[in-house]
Amino acid sequence: MLTLYFCLDDNAPVVRCWPAIPRIGEIISLPELGGNLNPLCVHDVIWEGFDDLSVSVWVHRAKVELKLSDPSVSGLRRDRF
Repeated sequence: MLTLYFCLDDNAPVVRCWPAIPRIGEIISLPELGGNLNPLCVHDVIWEGFDDLSVSVWVHRAKVELKLSDPSVSGLRRDRF
């Protein structure tokens, strides 16, 4: 397990043990930064130090797009209630 510092904007970094370094573009969720309702996208990974390694993972809010792929669902009336 690696100790990673997840950084989002001006928030304090969230320190977590993670099994591997997330890849740029990967979508993750952290309860401390909004949980599952606000997924985060990794946009930078910074490795610092030699003896005392520090890994910072910079994230931003992921844009969530919901697509209706089933044509029968897209025709449903939304004004029932």
